[in-house]
Amino acid sequence: MALKVILSGGGTGGSVSPLIAIYQRMKKLQPEAEFLWLGQYDGVEKQMVAKYGIAYQGISSGKLRRYFSWQNFVDPFKLIKGWWQVRKIIKNFKPDVILSAGSFVSVPVAYAAKNLGIKFLAHQQDISVGLANRLMIKKATWLNLTLSDLKYDLPAGVEVLHFGNPIREEILHGSKEKFCTRFNLDASKPIVLITGGGTGALHLNQAIDQQSEHLAQSVQIVHLCGKGKNLRDFGAYYDNQYQVVEFFNAREMGDALAAADLVVTRAGLSALSEISVLGKATIIIPLINTHQEENAKYWENKKAAVVLAEDKLADLSKTIIFLLNDKNRSAELARNIKNIMPGDAAEKIGEMLAVVKSC
Repeated sequence: MALKVILSGGGTGGSVSPLIAIYQRMKKLQPEAEFLWLGQYDGVEKQMVAKYGIAYQGISSGKLRRYFSWQNFVDPFKLIKGWWQVRKIIKNFKPDVILSAGSFVSVPVAYAAKNLGIKFLAHQQDISVGLANRLMIKKATWLNLTLSDLKYDLPAGVEVLHFGNPIREEILHGSKEKFCTRFNLDASKPIVLITGGGTGALHLNQAIDQQSEHLAQSVQIVHLCGKGKNLRDFGAYYDNQYQVVEFFNAREMGDALAAADLVVTRAGLSALSEISVLGKATIIIPLINTHQEENAKYWENKKAAVVLAEDKLADLSKTIIFLLNDKNRSAELARNIKNIMPGDAAEKIGEMLAVVKSC
């Protein structure tokens, strides 16, 4: 009998990408293995998963908010409905193991797995544990950490793994040559990749838009602005020195990171993990008043990135040019960021779970 695995997560690409990486590794180890993804009915994860040919099933999903909202009266019933749906799915699919990398859509999955005696792996990306993962960790067999400096007391009974953040294969095998050809870039001149994460970052986009003409005099910029966050038409400006793009798929992002001499990014853990494993000099601009500030502080304390606050974006172009001109400083950042986490998390988790059925 083939190994059967349920993957669950959604809402953002951050809870999807690590599971895709694990799926890729497990599929190589056991090509006959069967996979099923449980997510929101029409969440962003549905499209992401479809590109990999993974069977998908939507379930009822709610959110537990720590502020007043009329939805707080409705969402608990959505979670209960999701729990009943997942129980039925588990009984029909009969998985050997279930994995989640966060998001509230996975909460009923974790509770149903525990109730039905199915082994469950929770993956924790950020230093601070969000409410969804706090609820799931209580029901987990294993908890894998991206970073060891976790700001949360773990419950007894869960086996803690320190494998790091799984990285998709496309990210690890990018091509600078392909990227330069696509965007007509000179590979011998500095290339800066600017990204605000999967949903874009309006304040960052505004700062880059205002400073782009100055920057384009000395560097080549590819600006990944995010869906609906562009401030000018997509395409090339200033003699091809500044180019605006809405979205990259995983393979395109792999090429972009392979080509970049410097990356400007938000502090989401999926993006930071990919940049770290590839060893890129980085400027981090965390989203204010969020867990991203803690993530950014961790990288800064390791002397692995330069961190700028959102109210300091007037200094962004100056910081970019300074780092590109200071080869020693850029090389130091690249070395330190590459040491933050291992690059084989997907392989380790995949190998561990591939033998679950025989245990």
